Amino acid sequence: SKVPHDREKAISYYEKACNFSNPVGCAALSEFYLDGDIEQFNNKELSLKYSIRACMLKDFSSCNEVAKSTNFNKNSETGAIIVPLLEEGCSFGDRESCYIFANNLNRTQKSLKISLYKKSCELDFAKACFSLASMFIEEKNNSTSFKKSISLFT
Repeated sequence: SKVPHDREKAISYYEKACNFSNPVGCAALSEFYLDGDIEQFNNKELSLKYSIRACMLKDFSSCNEVAKSTNFNKNSETGAIIVPLLEEGCSFGDRESCYIFANNLNRTQKSLKISLYKKSCELDFAKACFSLASMFIEEKNNSTSFKKSISLFT
């Protein structure tokens, strides 16, 4: 027999899964509240709460979504949670985590930023390749940097 469409029941089961530390359940709740087409299911604060929970449970795509949807500072409460998890996601080979982590470093952390963009680029993340090339091109006085950036695209 066919299962009836019931949003409230779906949410209760997603909540149960999330409460049992299932990151996919938390991420599903986040999506549900983010994309809610009915006012009671459209709640960006709840969406963020569940994304952060999924992230803390090592769902790195949720960490990436939190990082992209908030202007976090690594010294903020959200940043204190997200930055180490982006770093961990990168160490596990999540290319977007490497890219977002690099984007949130300041200019004084240039060598780390380059290595993170390079890792992300090597994992086939085009935005990271572009960012890496742009960094080398910024070094106007260094012709080898320009040659290095061109080699990324050949």
